[in-house]
Amino acid sequence: MTIKFAFLLAREFTLSPLSLFIDTLRLAGDDGDRSRRVAFDWQIVGERGLPLRSSCGIEILPTCDVGNPESYDHIVVVGGLLKATHELSREKEEFLLAAARLKKPLVGLCTASFALARYGLLDNHSACVSWFHIRDFRASFPNVDARADSLYLIDRSRATCAGGTGAADLAGQLVKKYLNDVSAQKAANVLMLDRIRSVRDPQPISDMFPGA
Repeated sequence: MTIKFAFLLAREFTLSPLSLFIDTLRLAGDDGDRSRRVAFDWQIVGERGLPLRSSCGIEILPTCDVGNPESYDHIVVVGGLLKATHELSREKEEFLLAAARLKKPLVGLCTASFALARYGLLDNHSACVSWFHIRDFRASFPNVDARADSLYLIDRSRATCAGGTGAADLAGQLVKKYLNDVSAQKAANVLMLDRIRSVRDPQPISDMFPGA
């Protein structure tokens, strides 16, 4: 059975978490380096013909119209610059909320934790937030158990990630769930990552906050 992922990209989304998450699925889900979508498949969901601009300026075109979330096993939201207003279009909002009503597992990469929390989709859940944004997040969403002491967290049907290379680690955990440890480690090796980090691995902390 092929596990299908729908990716919803926020305005000015961060490119590296998207790329690392998808490449982990791509490399783990097939034999060798043939990039066939055997164990996993994915679509960039959005309004067709309208490019999605990343925070670094690179633009991506959606690969699939905003349709019915029933077609997917996981919904992944990729966050972007927090200054952007209305991160998701109305069509994507409706898609995400419909997926939540269907109890689809939701994944938030980078600042997507803010978007999920705004819709109440992280209430009474633990969520991973970057140490850089944790104070703002806690002030805005007191009903979420926000943490900045790990790279990612999985709490029931919600998974959140601080961003960056942690997206590859979170994807690796999903590969382990659906396939096996060998496939997950294969993807990490090809990506030149020495191992798949766990929820016990801490976020690197800058000397901007030496007391953290």
